Amino acid sequence: KYGGAPAMMMVRALRVLCLLLSLTAGQAAADAPAKKYELVTDHLPSVEELLQTLEMESLLDTFYNSGFTETFYVLRMKETDLRMYAREWEMSDDQLEKLRAAIKELTVEREVIEVVEDPLVTARKELRYGKVVVERSTASFEYLRAHFSNKSLPIGSLPIRLASPTDACTIGDSEEIASTVAITLRGNCSFVDKAGNLSAAQVAGIIVVNNSSEMFQMAAGYATGAAGAAGTGNGQLEEDTSHIPTHLPVVMVKDSASNVLLQATGAMNLRVHFLPLDCTAGGGGCVPLLPEEKEVVVEVDSGYLD
Repeated sequence: KYGGAPAMMMVRALRVLCLLLSLTAGQAAADAPAKKYELVTDHLPSVEELLQTLEMESLLDTFYNSGFTETFYVLRMKETDLRMYAREWEMSDDQLEKLRAAIKELTVEREVIEVVEDPLVTARKELRYGKVVVERSTASFEYLRAHFSNKSLPIGSLPIRLASPTDACTIGDSEEIASTVAITLRGNCSFVDKAGNLSAAQVAGIIVVNNSSEMFQMAAGYATGAAGAAGTGNGQLEEDTSHIPTHLPVVMVKDSASNVLLQATGAMNLRVHFLPLDCTAGGGGCVPLLPEEKEVVVEVDSGYLD
């Protein structure tokens, strides 16, 4: 008579549990970021080609005058917009159906994959001070990153070569320094001119050796002597920055670094690290942010080198 009561209670408990699990799963789905999609445009024909395929060439000027100069814009039309333009353009029902079918066929979307950058890498980009470390050297050298330098200094080591001529105001054998960190000496032309010449030689980075025991953040503009001023037609000068190679890492070191760096460029297979340092960290010193860069030996005061 009473044997069924525990069973009923068990059923009710299971129902409650299933309900809770369902609510939890629904909340998790609601909290998940919505996926983003973008229209694939690589395969799209031109508006002219599209209309030729649909045998609607007579509407080409009409499309252009309405702002549909690229097929991408045609595919972004909502159904209500399509119907409105069809009436405005006096399209027949057959033409409207053809265009609607073409839009459906050509519309291909792909998920946008958002790459979340490591916060340490992001913070590293803001560090203007650091050290140049030559492998198998007993010392490292302070640097300051140029104002026009790429903020993303290379992670890891790169081969090092001396620019020829050493002032990089012209470039001799570009193949010799391609894909390397080029060492150049200050003087005879602007910093931007040096960077532009070395960029044309496809170097991977630039170290400018100053002619004094100081260093500063190299700037681009009138004060550097770079040819970058253009007339605006109203008697004023407007700076043209299109010639500045902002994709390259560019740093300055003191003249005390010249001997080691020049010797390093004369030795085969020597490589150099750009090591940005965070001087705001606790402990009173300047330290790298990335774990792998903390393994780089900055100073050697005993032992021997391979």
